[in-house]
Amino acid sequence: MAEPASAPFGALLKRYRLAAGLTQEQLAARAGLSTRAVSDLERDPARQPRLESVALLADALALADAERRALRVAARPVCTPAALPAPVAAVGPDPRARPATRYARSGDVSIAYQVVGDGPVDLVLGLGFVSHLEYAWEEPGFAHYLRRLAAFARLITFDKRGTGLSDRGVGVAPLDERMDDVRAVMDAARAARAVLLGASESGPLMALFAATYPERVAALVLYGTFASAVRAPDYPWRPAADELAALIDARARTLHRTWGTADAFSVAGDPAWRHWFGTYLRLAASPGAAVALMRMNATIDIRHVLPTIRVPTLVLHRTDDPQQQIAEGRYVAAHIPGARFVALPGDTHHPYRGDTDALVDEVEAFVTGVRPATPSPPAPPPALLTRREREVLPLVARGLTNRQIADALSIGERTVESHVASILARLGVANRVQLAPWASAVSVQPQR
Repeated sequence: MAEPASAPFGALLKRYRLAAGLTQEQLAARAGLSTRAVSDLERDPARQPRLESVALLADALALADAERRALRVAARPVCTPAALPAPVAAVGPDPRARPATRYARSGDVSIAYQVVGDGPVDLVLGLGFVSHLEYAWEEPGFAHYLRRLAAFARLITFDKRGTGLSDRGVGVAPLDERMDDVRAVMDAARAARAVLLGASESGPLMALFAATYPERVAALVLYGTFASAVRAPDYPWRPAADELAALIDARARTLHRTWGTADAFSVAGDPAWRHWFGTYLRLAASPGAAVALMRMNATIDIRHVLPTIRVPTLVLHRTDDPQQQIAEGRYVAAHIPGARFVALPGDTHHPYRGDTDALVDEVEAFVTGVRPATPSPPAPPPALLTRREREVLPLVARGLTNRQIADALSIGERTVESHVASILARLGVANRVQLAPWASAVSVQPQR
C-alpha cells in the first residue's frame, strides 16, 4: 500500500484512511486530533503537518514501517536543487582558517552547522554523543580529522538539537525527529544529495535517514556504531533493557559531579587531551541534557531498518573499540544489503583519536574510488630519540594511555609524560595523533 514519495501528504493520508475503513471523525478520535485538522490536512496540499501529528496519525492507522516512512516523507517533501537556497560559502582546508557557524531551521528549532571544503561530493558528518562545532577545532586531532574529510569533499557538520550551538532547552527528540534536522541542514547547505557519515550514536540516525530518503543519499558510511541499545535474541552484545535503565539511573545520580572531568567517561590520554575533552563536554551539553540523551539513546533499535537500506554502504569499526564491540559493526554490515565491512586496528572509539588517517583513507577510497597515497616520513635518526623514547613512541601511536605505557615498560607515569613531551618536541609534531606515521618508521628493540 506504499505510495510514491511524490504523492502529496493529504492524498496519501486519505488513501491510508480509506484503506483502514475509517471516517475523518474516527481517525481524528483515534489520533487525538480534531476532525477539522484531519480534514484540512487531506484537502490542503500546501499544509505541512507537525511531525508529532504525523506520528499520531501513523499510530492511529496502524501503518507498517514502509507506510510510516512514506507518510513522513510526504510530510517533508524532498527539495529539488532549484528550490534550495543559494549555496553557502565554504571554508577550504586551510589549517589556519575556521569555518563560520550558520543555522538551519527545522520546524521551530535552529540547528547549527558548518561547511568546510569545496570538493565535488557533499559529505554530511554526524558527530558523536554530544558535540560543539566551534570548540572541536581547538583539538589538533579533531581538526586534522575534519580537514582530511574536507580535502576530498564539501564537508557539512552540525550540532544535534539540544547540544552544542544548536537550540538548547528543546527537549530530546527521538531519531525520526532528529532525522528531520539532517534534512533541514542539507537544505540550508544546498546539498540535494550527499554521502552520510555517521559515527557512534549518529550511525543509527544516518542509517534511518538513508532508508527514508534514499533519493537524497549518494552513499552511507558508518563508523563505530550499533543497531540496538539493548539486548535482543539476535543481538546479544548489549545489556538488557532493565539493566541499561539501572545503569543510566546510577549515572544520573552522580553525573552532575563528574560531567566534564576525566571520570565522566573514563577519558584516557595525555593531560592536554583530558583538559580539552572535559571542556568540550561542558560546552556541548549540561549534565541534565546528557542524561536525557542517554535515556533517548537507550530506545534506539534500527535492526528492522537495516535491511531496507538501498544505498552503497561502508561500515568501519576498530577491532578493540572500548564502547561498541566489533561484533556490533559486523552485525550492521551483515544486515544492510551489499554493505562492505572493514575492521581497522585500534583500541580507541573516537574517530579523531588513534590512527585517524587510516580511517579517513577508507572513507576517501569509498567515496572517490581512489585510495590516497600516504608516504611515510623518514625514520628519525638514532641520535634524535633516546632508546627509551623509541620504546615509548610506538605505544603512544597505538593509542595507549600514559598509565598503560608505564605498566608495559615498568616505569613511572610521570616518567612517561616526560618522554612523550620530549618526543613531541624532538619530532616537531603538535600532538600524539601525529606520531602514528613516525612510529611505523621506527624499529624498536626492548631495553634490557
